[in-house]
Amino acid sequence: MDDRVSGDSLPATPAGVPAVRAFFALAPDDDVRESLAQFGRDIARKSRGRAVSPENAHLTLAFLGDVARARLPVLQQVGDRVPHAGFVVEFDALGAWRASGVAWQGLLAFSPLLNVWWQLG
Repeated sequence: MDDRVSGDSLPATPAGVPAVRAFFALAPDDDVRESLAQFGRDIARKSRGRAVSPENAHLTLAFLGDVARARLPVLQQVGDRVPHAGFVVEFDALGAWRASGVAWQGLLAFSPLLNVWWQLG
């Protein structure tokens, strides 16, 4: 991929310009989504936190921050250039954001996702 877009290369959104908090992420299929939701409910119950609703389950690859809506087509083009190949992901980390009380699952070990992340720039 020749043209890379990252949070650092996107201009700050001026006040009054419609923006969204943008990120590149993978969305799980329904079976995986339900497994993640069950795990999230178990962790939330044990940690007295809160579970993320299943429809919001995703694996963030790159967080871009506040992006002007007018820039979204450029980001869509970047995402469209990433190969759509299947692979297995093994989660090996667990943590929580204290401010929101939301637990997260993540990856510490090398995985095929590193290649996808690299292609996003």
